[in-house]
Amino acid sequence: MVPVLLSAAMVVAIYAMSPNFRFAEVRPEGPFAGDFLQEWLGGYMVRCGDYSRFYDPLYAQALQHDAQLVGFEFPQQQYLPIVYPPFYYLLLSPLSLVPVWLAAWIWAGLMVGCLAMALTMLWGHAAGRLGTNSPNARASVAKSPDTSPSSRQRLIAALPWAIPAALLYQPLVESLTSNQKGTLCLLLLTTTFVLLNRGRPLAAGMVFGLLAFKPQLALVIAVAMLMKRQWRFVCGGAMMGAALAAGSLLLGGDVCRQYFDFATGTADYLSTTGYALHKSHCLYGFFALLAGGPGPAARIAALLAAAGVVYLLARLLRGPLVPGTSRLSIQFAGLVVATVLLSPHLFTYDLTILLLPVFLLAIDVADRAEIPATSRRWLLASLVTLFVLPGVSVPIASATGVQLTVPVLFVMLFLAAQAVKRESAPVVTTATGRVFSGA
Repeated sequence: MVPVLLSAAMVVAIYAMSPNFRFAEVRPEGPFAGDFLQEWLGGYMVRCGDYSRFYDPLYAQALQHDAQLVGFEFPQQQYLPIVYPPFYYLLLSPLSLVPVWLAAWIWAGLMVGCLAMALTMLWGHAAGRLGTNSPNARASVAKSPDTSPSSRQRLIAALPWAIPAALLYQPLVESLTSNQKGTLCLLLLTTTFVLLNRGRPLAAGMVFGLLAFKPQLALVIAVAMLMKRQWRFVCGGAMMGAALAAGSLLLGGDVCRQYFDFATGTADYLSTTGYALHKSHCLYGFFALLAGGPGPAARIAALLAAAGVVYLLARLLRGPLVPGTSRLSIQFAGLVVATVLLSPHLFTYDLTILLLPVFLLAIDVADRAEIPATSRRWLLASLVTLFVLPGVSVPIASATGVQLTVPVLFVMLFLAAQAVKRESAPVVTTATGRVFSGA
């Protein structure tokens, strides 16, 4: 109860101290509730505006700076582009029935709820994994005397403190205070993992398909599952994707074409005037910052580094995907890390999804029987570094031109691949008794 109450107090303090949530009719620092204005505006376009001009910057900018419409004024040079698929704004259109300030608080409550659900699921996963009667626990105790029932009980008792600890993670705080979708993405990926871990790939694929609103976060896992011939997962994702595409088509084929043109040029988004490269945490952003801006040199370097990531993924995913095992936890954690590295565009608040691999890999470290001692120490160091580093990496990147989170993520992916490689091939003795098909 104490960790929960502390977490609630921390959430209240985060919003109370955020300048984004201090309403005023004139806001020289930017729009109320940060980036949420483009969500509200997209929903407004669906209901009352010209949604065929979603991706027309001049139209969107004019509406954003209409003080009578949005209820406040902010600097004309600031602009929040409409960047998500048409179905996303169609689903959010009911929020535009209320004023921006009220809709923003509703959205903030939903994002906090997503965080609570994701952390609750992770707590349940960890408790099941560390439970003294679980197959993993019996195997771990047999391999390592350090994992006694009493030590596992202490770990389980400490799990609720992971909730307030997560609220110290700077990308999460930034996601909440700017009304971004970091916790929603975290919830979708966490639910996907939990369903996979329970041997329900079709349902996992359908939940995963909801990430289509931010396709750069879905590409790596989708391709990996296709290459592993996880047909039920792929079918689930395709079914959800088709349903969402149909929602977009309700707004017209031309607006869908406009979004496709925009989405396929995401890499060029880094060249937009005012794009904050020092806040980018993907490979392309790393090399663009290092090279002094996006260009051929940055793209070639990013492609070479991406080839290294793909090689590590191939090592990570070697062998079957077995529900209910440490191996699947490590593999999925590595996939999320690779998703960040290979994204063409990713800012600090998007790193909220890294709470999932940090949590999954931390459980393996705590289990003390799944990972060799040397790898375990290095992995723990990389987890701690990754948790702390985003709080200082942006000013360091701005001053030095080097985004430190990217090499740390690369090291983490390497260690995850090593951990999987050194494990013996899993024996199907899980509760589900099922091994996902695929080499």
